[in-house]
Order: sequence, then C-alpha cells, then structure tokens
Amino acid sequence: TWQIPDTAWSFVSLGVGGAIGVLIFAMVRVPVSNAELLAVVLGSIASSAGLAGYLRLSPIAICFIAGVLVTNFPNDQRESIFRILNHLERPVHLLFLMIAGAAWDVADWRGWVLVPLFVAGRTLGKWTGVLASKTAVGALLPASFADQRRLVTPISGLAIALVISVERLYHDAGLP
Repeated sequence: TWQIPDTAWSFVSLGVGGAIGVLIFAMVRVPVSNAELLAVVLGSIASSAGLAGYLRLSPIAICFIAGVLVTNFPNDQRESIFRILNHLERPVHLLFLMIAGAAWDVADWRGWVLVPLFVAGRTLGKWTGVLASKTAVGALLPASFADQRRLVTPISGLAIALVISVERLYHDAGLP
C-alpha cells in the first residue's frame, strides 16, 4: 500500500477523477452513432471503476468526480448520455443487486433486520422529500416536474455500493 498522509488521499482521488473525467469528455465527443456512444459511456464507467479499484481508491468517489466533470463541461452529447443512462439505469441496478445478493451472507441475521428498515426509511425519506419540495417550491415548478422518476436518485443502490466498496477495500474482522 502507499504511504502518504491522510489528506493526500483526497488530492489523489480528485486528480485521478479529474483526469478520467477529462479523458471521458474527450471520448464522448468522437462517436457518430448511438451504439458507439453506448459502448463509450459504459466502457468509460467500467474502466474508471476498475482503475480506481486497482489503485485501491473508492470507485464511487472517482466515478462521481469524473461524472460531474463530464456532465458539466459544455458538450453536444449531454442529452444522449443522459438518455442512455436513464434507459440503462434499471437493468444495471438489477444486475448490481444480483451481484450484491451473491456477496451477501444469508445466514447473517443483521441483514434480514436492516433491509426492511432500510426500505421503509428510503420510502419515507423520498415521500417526505417530494412533499417538502412541493410545499417549499410549489408554484415555481413546471407541471409534473416533481413527479419525474429521474429526479429521485437510486439511493438504495448507492448505499449498497458504498457498503460493499468499504467492505472490500477495508476488509477487517470488525467490519462484517
């Protein structure tokens, strides 16, 4: 493992995420068809996560930084990227849940207790958030804007990915 100060890890993560983001930004401008763009987007995500995992950095943090750069740079392909990601969100999420389920120890009682609480908390949190935003912003929103599914991020997948990422990076007897 690398021996650098704790604060340097933040700079390494920002640097790697920024470099990957600039590389992805350059690559999404080249494809001429939707099939090529799909291959570039999915390949970029897989490559970013794989590189971060190889370097023992958080793949979620690195991909987040790269994604922020790609979506905020001026780009003609932005709408196509969002369309592809929205179309593939559910299949990728289900595939991720299958992989997470395969890694889960079914005999561990804590998972059976936490999953219903997590689902109830997530549902209550999303309902409260939508209700609060409609109350706070209300008339300023366009019609049916708050009802769009893409406004509600797949937090359950992110939470599960964070737990698996931390468990894989920092495997310890005290962190089952």
